Amino acid sequence: MSETPEQTTERPPENGEGRCLAQLQRERADFLNYKHRVDRERADERERARHDTLRELLPIIDDLDRALSQMPDDLRGHPWVEGVVLAHQRFLDGLRRLGVEQLGAAGERFDPAVHEAVVYHEQPTAREQHVQRVVRPGYRIGPQLLRPAQVVVTGPPGNGVAGRPAAAPEGRHDENGQSHWH
Repeated sequence: MSETPEQTTERPPENGEGRCLAQLQRERADFLNYKHRVDRERADERERARHDTLRELLPIIDDLDRALSQMPDDLRGHPWVEGVVLAHQRFLDGLRRLGVEQLGAAGERFDPAVHEAVVYHEQPTAREQHVQRVVRPGYRIGPQLLRPAQVVVTGPPGNGVAGRPAAAPEGRHDENGQSHWH
């Protein structure tokens, strides 16, 4: 008796062996899905920890920036000060190698996604909002914003920034010395 094509097609056996094989295949697929999910979660956690660590380092850069910007003229060129300048530069270079990008530059167009306006100056001839001065640089790593740049913005009259009044009083800080709209 010759076999027909329907008889040669493999079908899973209807016995217990087939059910066990199917269950084993499902369990293996479930395990692989679990393993991939755990790997993704671990990678996400490592990235969050990396970002948190970088955020903790940003105030150190701010302190060095402030110290170097207030350097007395009689100390310029002093070997100790040159060492601090070199350490500051190495720190910034290390952050760049880690993929950290500094944000905020005078003259660039104001972007509320990466800038935090702390002062708004109206300029009758302005058509767009531009960064006049960077108060504190911002940073990002890839698409992730670590901290927005705090900037002074110049723009058209009556425009304000982010719904805040254009003529807010200057020099306001909280009890921790953090600046707010001024």
